[in-house]
Amino acid sequence: MKNDTLSKSKQLNPEVKLVLADNSIHKYTGQIDADLGQINRSTGSITLRAKFPNPDAVLRLGNTGKVIIEHIYPDVLLVPQEATISIQDKVFVFVLDQDNVAERREIVIDGTSDKNYIVSDKILSENDRIVLSGLDKVTDGIKINPIQKGRLLSAK
Repeated sequence: MKNDTLSKSKQLNPEVKLVLADNSIHKYTGQIDADLGQINRSTGSITLRAKFPNPDAVLRLGNTGKVIIEHIYPDVLLVPQEATISIQDKVFVFVLDQDNVAERREIVIDGTSDKNYIVSDKILSENDRIVLSGLDKVTDGIKINPIQKGRLLSAK
């Protein structure tokens, strides 16, 4: 990112999108202009204030809502959520070696993007083959006959 005043301002006060009551996104982006800097431990929410253009008079003064703050993650992999299994508080994928033997690997999730998990812990590489479906039939160390779907695999 550039090292200029505008770039630094956007880092400190990122643009936000407003989720409306019908779950649609307000067509104008806003700017955060104040926050309390504290997370409510019981709800996991944070109070902040953002200003949005409102030429269509869709928004009313003093209302509350949900905002989306986008963040760019460099050098990460996206793993489909459906390709993961959760055991207690850990998330795993099955990776196939060259002999199609499944190895269960724990991944650390940094966030979500649509229906994908953002994984940046370098446990996986972009060349790893992960099992996408049939996870209920896969165990660590089992040899499977995969069906290739792009770069994703299904257990047969």
